[in-house]
Formats: sequence, C-alpha cells, structure tokens
Amino acid sequence: MKQRDLIGIEQKITPIFTEMEKGFRVDVYTLMDLKSSYEMTLSGLKKEIQEKLGRTIRLDSNMELGNLLFNDFGLPSLRLTPSGSSSVSIDVLERLFDSYPNTYPFLKSVIGFKNVQPLIKSLKTISNKLDLQGRIHPEFNHSTCPSGRIYSYIQNLPKEIRKVLIPDEVNS
Repeated sequence: MKQRDLIGIEQKITPIFTEMEKGFRVDVYTLMDLKSSYEMTLSGLKKEIQEKLGRTIRLDSNMELGNLLFNDFGLPSLRLTPSGSSSVSIDVLERLFDSYPNTYPFLKSVIGFKNVQPLIKSLKTISNKLDLQGRIHPEFNHSTCPSGRIYSYIQNLPKEIRKVLIPDEVNS
C-alpha cells in the first residue's frame, strides 16, 4: 500500500477514533460494590489458604507459590514458563487439584484467588481512569500492533466487569 493511501485511510478513521474515545459512562455504585465484594472474597480466600497451610504466603507471587507447590510439597511441574520456572497458571492449578483433591485441598482456594485477582485489577484500572463526570476514555491505539489491529485495555475487561460500563445512546 502506498504512503498516500495510508494517509487517506488515517484521515478517514481519525474521526471514528475520536468518537470512540469519548468513552463510556461508568456505573460508579456498581463499580464500588463489585470492588468491595471481590476484595472481601479475596481476603477470605487468602485467610482460608493461610489457615489450611499453617503459614503466611504471598499468593500474588508466582515464584513463592511455585516454591511452595513444587519444592516444599513436591508436586509435579506440569508446564514451564518461558523463563524456565514451573507454571502456576490456573489450568495447571486445576490439573493439580484434580489429581490431588484430598491431599492438597487448599488448591481449590488458590484457584479461586487466582480467578478473582484479575477482576480486582480490572476494577482498579477503571477506577483510576474515571474522570470527574464518571466516564472512562479508553485510547484506541492501532500503531502498537504490527498487524495494525486496534488495541485498548477496554477490550480485555472480563465479562463480569463490563456490566459497569454504560454505553451512550446512539442516534441513527
């Protein structure tokens, strides 16, 4: 594609990006309720895990969790990360729990913790990006992906979190 063709496309999509970046209204009450609820769930899971283990562990540290599972308890490493350490991804944890449900019942709570953690992170991202009118304004960037694909953090929000976004009425 020629440079002038790209410039023409760029000129046509700029108003579309501008319109999209007007953003979304946020149901702030639902946002705060969800955040509070998930934080309580996370806190309860953390307490439950530490009681079952009889010790404190930083569950948000994959290295510490991996050390506990694979070194202290001698569980089998089912997959390695690109850096060569044993993976503690949710699917690995689920497979370990399925294999040892009675021996290591705390794994079920660790899985719950790992599932709730990204929800809280998404809620915090939205909270931090709220403007004074209760809107978020995602940036849609098409130049960071080699394929030219449009990217925004908003597209990665979990389904449970998207319900706090209120789309504007579209006049057609």
